[in-house]
Amino acid sequence: MLLPEPTTLRHVLIDGTIPQVATDEALIKDFGHPYEYAFNRTPQGYQVRWNTPKGVYILDAVVAAHIDPDDQWYWHQQFAFAIPELAEGPHHSSEELLTAARTLNGNGPAYLVPTEDGHTDVIVATPSFPQLPLAHALTLGLGQARNNNLTDDEIRRAIIAFAAQNDYSVAEDGLILCVRSDNGEQAHVDIARLKVRDLQSTTPQLRLTDVLADATFVAAEHQLLLNGRFPDARATTNDDCSVVTLTTPTGQTLRARALLIATLRGETLQWSWADPAVCDLPGAKAALGVKNFAIDNGLGMLLGQVDAATALSQRLYDAAKPVSRFWTDVRVPLSDGSTAIMLVDASELRLPPPSHAAVFATLHETVPHGRDIRRALSYYGAFRRITIDDVDYRRVRVHAPSAPIQVSMDACGRVCSIV
Repeated sequence: MLLPEPTTLRHVLIDGTIPQVATDEALIKDFGHPYEYAFNRTPQGYQVRWNTPKGVYILDAVVAAHIDPDDQWYWHQQFAFAIPELAEGPHHSSEELLTAARTLNGNGPAYLVPTEDGHTDVIVATPSFPQLPLAHALTLGLGQARNNNLTDDEIRRAIIAFAAQNDYSVAEDGLILCVRSDNGEQAHVDIARLKVRDLQSTTPQLRLTDVLADATFVAAEHQLLLNGRFPDARATTNDDCSVVTLTTPTGQTLRARALLIATLRGETLQWSWADPAVCDLPGAKAALGVKNFAIDNGLGMLLGQVDAATALSQRLYDAAKPVSRFWTDVRVPLSDGSTAIMLVDASELRLPPPSHAAVFATLHETVPHGRDIRRALSYYGAFRRITIDDVDYRRVRVHAPSAPIQVSMDACGRVCSIV
């Protein structure tokens, strides 16, 4: 499938969406997180020295542009595309031009290097980079596409561009694209659902709906326990977002281990591992297992930003609970004005043996639209060691202590009565 030539700067940015996030992730996985950079001038451009806990790594880099003391950008290269922003300059320097420099130079990491005359060299690393598995790269790319607010057509272009840059083949069926690498890897990308299916994986991949269903009633009972033991508690966190302190109006307090899962800013929910404002905090790093789970299972929805109203009404952050085994969520105001969604764990927040009253109350909790109730009940029964029986295709019997509870569902699978 041919990639149309870019005719706008936005096309150039779209074309770098997947390879750039995949390259960044692959470099960190192979080299580790750098704690120091050094830059050395060479006849061809620069050498970039990465100092990481794993060792020292040297990357060659080319000079893509210069920025003068007045923040004006001048390209050091010439391009064949008739795009105004790619003319020599001057242009006002911007993140968009920096991203374009990466796209036009192999999608490696870019750096701004001050020079002795007060200018800044824009350099892009250019060696052959380590590669992620195909499905992992595409999943990360879908998450980045959400961060960049790409439309479905733009995501389609991003996938085709990624394939073209790596000499992969692409077959298309509506909003589902099949990408095949030269070594036989295959992945189906469902653009509408932001889901990637790895056709080579021997391990069954979970859908987002599966994970959310698993969390439903276990999370609900944990929230009931929190509200019962620490009613109206106010949550605060430490500077690294690894501990949450709950304080009730009566002065009762609890310190709990915490994972920073997401942040709310205005109308957007951003997963912590994709939020540059918090991703380096210990509380966010402790939640990276959820990010890795999302990559392994092709769940692009858990890698980019999400409309806050949708995320909150569907309780998308519940997906982190079965993965992390932290079942209780709290919202904590942060110093920058955002709100953190954090998962907490402490002995006081772990469930006691099940009782009929607790199970009955849990089953009466509001379930977000679209959850698979049968799967949710099955997981809850296994977690609480309660037998669950199907009475018929619309009724399930939950063998709670002292007396069974019958859950009835309508034709759409929604709970309609609990007795």
